[in-house]
Amino acid sequence: MFDKKDLDAVKPESDRRIRVDKFVDFFSIDPTYFHTTYALMPDKSNDAYSLLLTALEKKGKACAGRITLRTKEYPAIVHAYKGSLVLTTLRYAYDVFDPQGFEELKQLKAPGKTELDLAVKIIADLSGEFDITEYKDSYKQKVEELIRKKIKGETITVEKPPKEEAIELMVALRETLKQLEKK
Repeated sequence: MFDKKDLDAVKPESDRRIRVDKFVDFFSIDPTYFHTTYALMPDKSNDAYSLLLTALEKKGKACAGRITLRTKEYPAIVHAYKGSLVLTTLRYAYDVFDPQGFEELKQLKAPGKTELDLAVKIIADLSGEFDITEYKDSYKQKVEELIRKKIKGETITVEKPPKEEAIELMVALRETLKQLEKK
């Protein structure tokens, strides 16, 4: 059994100071480790903030180190984002699972040439730039619409969406390819 004093003696100090260990290539960090991102604002020295921001942007680097928030120590990076510095806390390596440990993945068979060619063609046809603004929270939008209707005193009738059939992968790939050819 531990006393509270025993645990308090080893508890990290929550001082919110970022302890930088080294500089790393930002794009070398696997996003799987990203946890939470916070905006950093200049506090005492605008010049130091501006200098670090500009240098990180110029070199494509991030500061790697650690920070203690509340009573938990996190690995963290400080990096440039849209003309500002941000801190992103990271997960520890042992908190991220290695998918290669799953037996099901070890037993996967290589796909056939026809299926692979079809899948690669669909990927090529549907490729584009990622734009986060294209994605909307449809549940949130539906709830907001319900709220507007309630405010107006309208009667709300909920319609269940039709159930989608589960179809075989090859059938789905061929249907997708047909739809792409129509465009």
